[in-house]
Amino acid sequence: MSASAARRAMTIFGPAPAGRLRVSAWLATAMIVAGASCAPRSDRAAVVDVWPSRLQAAEASVVDGCYRCLEIGLREYEAALAAGVDATVAPRAYRVAVHLAVRERLLGLFPGEYQDAPARLAQRALPDDRAAAADVLGVMPWRRGTQTLGMVPSVQSADLPRLRDRRRALEPLAETDAWHAMLLLALVGTNPILGLGDGERPPRGVQPGLDRDTWWRRHPDDAALSFTRLTLLRASLDELAGFREMHPAFVETDAITGEGELARGRLVSADEAFARALEAFPGLVPALALRADIRQRMEDQAVALGLYDRLLERFPEHREALLGRVKTLGFLARHDDAIAAVDRMLALGTWYLGEAHYWKAWNLFSLGRLDDSRVSVDAARPLMVNADLSYLGGAIAFRQQRLDDAHRDFDTAVELESRHCEAHFDRAAVDLTRGAWPVASAGFDEAFECLDARTPTLERRIADAREARLADDVRAALVARREQALRDHHAQLGWARYNAGVAYANSGKPAEARARADEAITIGGPAASAAQRLLPQLPPAQLD
Repeated sequence: MSASAARRAMTIFGPAPAGRLRVSAWLATAMIVAGASCAPRSDRAAVVDVWPSRLQAAEASVVDGCYRCLEIGLREYEAALAAGVDATVAPRAYRVAVHLAVRERLLGLFPGEYQDAPARLAQRALPDDRAAAADVLGVMPWRRGTQTLGMVPSVQSADLPRLRDRRRALEPLAETDAWHAMLLLALVGTNPILGLGDGERPPRGVQPGLDRDTWWRRHPDDAALSFTRLTLLRASLDELAGFREMHPAFVETDAITGEGELARGRLVSADEAFARALEAFPGLVPALALRADIRQRMEDQAVALGLYDRLLERFPEHREALLGRVKTLGFLARHDDAIAAVDRMLALGTWYLGEAHYWKAWNLFSLGRLDDSRVSVDAARPLMVNADLSYLGGAIAFRQQRLDDAHRDFDTAVELESRHCEAHFDRAAVDLTRGAWPVASAGFDEAFECLDARTPTLERRIADAREARLADDVRAALVARREQALRDHHAQLGWARYNAGVAYANSGKPAEARARADEAITIGGPAASAAQRLLPQLPPAQLD
């Protein structure tokens, strides 16, 4: 060592000024320790291989079978493949990817995070698995309400022989393997025509290939297959609840439960189930569309509009949401906005055009634009046939004093729907305007009977609203709307009785006229005042 180097070493490690000795000593110690830590050690702990336990946990998640469980399993399998740990997991990873793609379509979880996962793993799948899954996913549609009708895979005639061969190939495999059973059920459950042989006609009351006993016998303990069964075999609410109790991780069950509750007319329960499903899976398109429809039917139009708008922000051409938005805007008396929304539907074309023309006519009629409304009704007539369309055509014609056209449309409405009370009432009003007194009196009696039969339903709707599991302000508003609807209904009953009284009076039947006027007074409302003015004009009642 040179003298200068020695001096530098003394400066660092040698005698130091007071106050620096402790620091220098610490530095020296630290360097010694650091140096010692770099020395080779013969007792170093062995590296723990975590992959066996990770893959075991992944397999357990896949067995659990819920959507999030399958996600976890696939993520771990793909991580293992990326790390080059175990190439043998590739076929299992492919099967899980297919499971997820099928589940997304069953639920309407659109556009789906895993629709491309099978293709991503296809080269490492077993060839037979790859061919079977490709056939099924190639024709499996999304859940109804997910996409615009017709914009989904469908079975072409030329493909029927090949796909029926696929069904026949899957049937024996489904007996021994739950994954193949899932593919078979997805294939036949979403395309019932494939359950038939060439030229075979479907048996009455049974969907081909979907016998419940057969399907519940296959792999009853496989949770993922059980959920597919519940989804495609029209499970009862009790079956869904029992499954969810046994498999709480299947939060996606709420989407199917919501549809079941809706089918039973239990709107609040359906709304609650859909809300839970959407909290877990915001991408559930059918659940969002149906929840908007439910809120519209519950007369909560502002919330319904928000839900429709939320769906249309994601999918601007979703026809069911566009149609629901048109109706809701009309019910909110935002008729100009509704007409603009309808014009958007008509510009898109193809789907729900009859309904679009009808609701355009309805909103135009509400604005008093009768000529334009008539044009839209006439545009709807070749595209749809129902009582409401005929009634609206009659209402426009009546307002325009085209009495023959009005009567003809009201006749058609009653023929299509015998309990269309408004058509009964307005047809009698046409007869009253024409001076056809006997026909008008009988017509208003029919209208009264029709309306009166509705009364218990309207009263029950109020009771249901009072007991609904809703926020206090929402429930109060619903009750108020339904109470107003009942008051309007009673007013219509009163007018039916009063008008019948007028017709009977002009028919020379004062006793019948007096009886109808008395009933109008008893019912109350605006017609009662008119009936009180009618009574003095009638001949005195004859005493026996």
